[in-house]
Amino acid sequence: MGLASGRSPATQPLESRRGIGIVETIAMKEGMGIVLAPGLVVILESFPSADPQAFVGREVRLLTPEGGDSSRRIAAIRDHGTTISVFFPGLTRAEVPVGSRIVVDD
Repeated sequence: MGLASGRSPATQPLESRRGIGIVETIAMKEGMGIVLAPGLVVILESFPSADPQAFVGREVRLLTPEGGDSSRRIAAIRDHGTTISVFFPGLTRAEVPVGSRIVVDD
């Protein structure tokens, strides 16, 4: 199967740091028939906008629990009703582990 998922344990509280917490990641691999693959879909704990699509193409910072800090452009956003997912091409779960944060700079 082409999907690899990492989900944060429900009992583990998210750190109260700057940004939006990533609570799950899904690796999108070539050969899955998905136009945007390969890359990483991240599931967010919340989203600060009523219009998530306005963030497609926007650069954001990714902060990892280990102190990593990088900038990436959002390639796609999907509103699932109860959650928002964001796609970053070329990233892996190792680069953006569960517990990381997305910071949208103004």
